[in-house]
Amino acid sequence: MKLKRDDRVRLFLMRDNKFEGRNRHDDVVLDAEQDYFIYLTNVNLRNGNLIEGRYMGEIDEKNPILDKKCKIAISDLDNRKWLIDGKLIRTAPMVAVNNKTNVIIIIQQ
Repeated sequence: MKLKRDDRVRLFLMRDNKFEGRNRHDDVVLDAEQDYFIYLTNVNLRNGNLIEGRYMGEIDEKNPILDKKCKIAISDLDNRKWLIDGKLIRTAPMVAVNNKTNVIIIIQQ
């Protein structure tokens, strides 16, 4: 199954800090072992292990949207939350997820 623009997707943190993506029907659309770099809008970050948002497409490291204003989000599984510079974050207008390098980038805050 392939994701289309504006599809609702939930990314679950799995083994080795990789994410498995599921659609609204709970079908796996992004395997945790895949190397993908995608971006989402209208994002909710939950429990330190779940990212929900609308799929916008694939992105690469050279994309101008990834600039110095972007922040890296860290999962704090022990306390079930997401942090940026030690501060709690629950939502974000746009997020990029690089499953190859296990990096979550908050594009706008």
